[in-house]
Amino acid sequence: MRHPLQSLSAVTAFLIAPSLSHATDAPSKGTFLYSNECIEAESGGATGGALKLVHAPKTDRLTYEWSAKGLIELATATEVHIGPQKADGDSEIHFTIPPIQGTIYDGLPHNFSGTISKTEVRISGLGIPAVIPRQELDFKPEQCPPNGHN
Repeated sequence: MRHPLQSLSAVTAFLIAPSLSHATDAPSKGTFLYSNECIEAESGGATGGALKLVHAPKTDRLTYEWSAKGLIELATATEVHIGPQKADGDSEIHFTIPPIQGTIYDGLPHNFSGTISKTEVRISGLGIPAVIPRQELDFKPEQCPPNGHN
């Protein structure tokens, strides 16, 4: 079975940006991964989601990957906006997932908003959990805890 982050990496491999992979670095400029993916003990399949952000001086790119019913889904966000860093170290983040036929995003575009920090993204919107921790770029999901996602 193909690892869910392989497709995410393949899609974003063409993006050239400095890589900042230390979990203590602020999300200023570079490539950042936020993921709560884990491997289900019973099925061996991945569950959860991942956001990969390329934050560059003139443009931001974000891909969102999630697993649904054993399938890996991938979307490239549009209208990605990251605001200036506030005094508490967080920045506002907003993005849109375009309609994707046959997924939970079928029909109309879905808008998401929240905050992003050096350790996590807190986001609200259809299908995305409230808090997704920042991971190293070479993150490999481990077995899910007994209560579900990491």
